[in-house]
Amino acid sequence: MSTYRHQTIERSVKEFRNGTSVVARLETHIARADDPDGQGSIIYTQRHDKSARNAAAASDLRYAAQAPLSSLDGITFSIKDMFDILGTPMTLGLPSRRTSAIATRDAAVIRLLRDAGAIITGTTNMTPFVLSCLGVNIHLGTPLSPWQRDQQHITGGSSSGAAASVSDGMAVAAIATDTGGSARIPAAFCGLVGFKPSQGRVADEGCFPISRSLDSIGSIAQTVSCCAAIDRVIASPLTDTETDFRSLDIAVADTFLVDDLDPVIAESFQETIRRIAAAGATLRAVSVPLGETMRRIGELGGLSAVEAWQTHAELAKTLDKHCDPRVLGRYLAAEKVSAKDYETMLDLHRQMVRWANEESSWDILIHPTCSILPPRLADMAVDANYFAANGKIYRNAVIANLTDCCAITIPCPAHNNAPVGLTLMARKNQDGLLLSVARQLENIIRGE
Repeated sequence: MSTYRHQTIERSVKEFRNGTSVVARLETHIARADDPDGQGSIIYTQRHDKSARNAAAASDLRYAAQAPLSSLDGITFSIKDMFDILGTPMTLGLPSRRTSAIATRDAAVIRLLRDAGAIITGTTNMTPFVLSCLGVNIHLGTPLSPWQRDQQHITGGSSSGAAASVSDGMAVAAIATDTGGSARIPAAFCGLVGFKPSQGRVADEGCFPISRSLDSIGSIAQTVSCCAAIDRVIASPLTDTETDFRSLDIAVADTFLVDDLDPVIAESFQETIRRIAAAGATLRAVSVPLGETMRRIGELGGLSAVEAWQTHAELAKTLDKHCDPRVLGRYLAAEKVSAKDYETMLDLHRQMVRWANEESSWDILIHPTCSILPPRLADMAVDANYFAANGKIYRNAVIANLTDCCAITIPCPAHNNAPVGLTLMARKNQDGLLLSVARQLENIIRGE
């Protein structure tokens, strides 16, 4: 896969300290976004070139004075277009919202990034109005995975442009949301690392809410260390210290999380497990008894769709022809879900949370991030293919949200350089432990 492995955060900062110009580095990102043969016009919904250049010039002055603001000073970030950014509208991937209300202040996460010296390059494309994990946008165009680009495979979503901006070298990192894998799925499909922190660790002020039960704000970048560096700036402090992965109980998911895998993913998963075991990890198979519970939640209407409808019913009713009917239909169908069924879904959600956070004994749970490889965009024009792919891609990634855990996806080697991700999951607020283990295992998993 031809993911553009341009710069990690750590390497970039080292180069800036040694005299590399932040402005010059930014210009390489802008040039890639401007390339007529590239995806810049589809990846970005709004470009912030002028303010980014000003921020880069200020960063250069700080490095010259040997006084950078943080480990993110001079690092370029794209932002999923569902955060408030001062002076711009939030489009949610919809052209009709380009004339919506202008934000009067930055979202909390944007303020933290700016205060750290990070550079905001613009806002990125996404599934319109959020509710799909495919990243298909029939209005603005659909960003593509770098894998076999000529065959036009989707990035997944809903944070499609976020992942593509990093894989195509238009930003070093991206801020995304994750309600059911929305950061981790496109990261996996683009050969990147995607991190979903425990819910509530990143302030959601100024972020468009979808599901109060499942929402999280995370990051997409080249490495685990990149995501950890971002987390230190935008999230509440970690409580866990470094822990040797060989001393932990690492569970390998059995049952439905490994059912019906694409053969390439199945082979990559088994090889990755072999490598982790050979490195000294203590592994054991664990049955994950949540498949029927998840199926029941889906039958009742889906927790994210119902809570999104509760919050955005009036907006949904005004969109009509301005939104992909396959996405808008999920909102409108949620109107018919009874209060009793919603309470049943909440109870099922609580059962899943108890299983993962109280009843299970593992420290880390691992499983394939997605059960299939990125489908071709052309195939998603057929509704039956669209909904079938959405269910298959969503199945594994949503576990971390429904169990209220933290999770990270790391690329694994696979046949024909196919984008295969391995998910590591830890209990709620065990983010420090998760990042520690993920950093230690990353090169083992990648085979580097």
